[in-house]
Amino acid sequence: MNRRGFNRACAGALGGLAAFGLPATCKGLRSPQLIGHPLDSDPRENVRGYCAAFGPPSGLEGGGANHWIVPAEHTLTPLERRTLWSALDAGAKVVYELPAAWYRGEAGDGFLGERLGPPVPLALGGEDGRTPYLRCCLGAQAWYIRHDSAGLALRPPDTVRILARQSDDVLAAEMTCGAGRVMVLGTRLGAPIGRGDRTAEVFLRAWFAAA
Repeated sequence: MNRRGFNRACAGALGGLAAFGLPATCKGLRSPQLIGHPLDSDPRENVRGYCAAFGPPSGLEGGGANHWIVPAEHTLTPLERRTLWSALDAGAKVVYELPAAWYRGEAGDGFLGERLGPPVPLALGGEDGRTPYLRCCLGAQAWYIRHDSAGLALRPPDTVRILARQSDDVLAAEMTCGAGRVMVLGTRLGAPIGRGDRTAEVFLRAWFAAA
């Protein structure tokens, strides 16, 4: 299916989801805390999108949260890594975008690096026959998100749960860490939220709300 045909096929589903709003299981759920620093660079307006949906970033000490989002633009400090691991051991849920440095072929912050195969850079534009949408799944539910134009294909172990693919490439996977869980993202989801794609926010909130 070409890009135009795929867009037409998805338009009704996307519009219906936006009109429906957040799933009932998400209502009343405390928003996840965005981890970041005011000086973090944000050339793709990824952090800005997350801020619009979940509020401004803060340090890990902020208010006893047990759900966290680490955007690609933020490099975790050693203290932040240790704090996140402790929170995961206690049952926290974390959305972790692979570091922006990895998109440039540089070393990242090392969080979870030993549990992932080397990611493969992707161009996600759609002009090469790929659809411009990322298919994200939680059980029988599926969402189509118009993703950012750059990505890193994950090479996760066979034991992890796959959450999102584009063609044959894995762009999101769930990993168990202690009593908690991490969604590892090989593409930015704050950027589409900032462009008005509320579907990305709905998917993230549904994952945080899932048992």
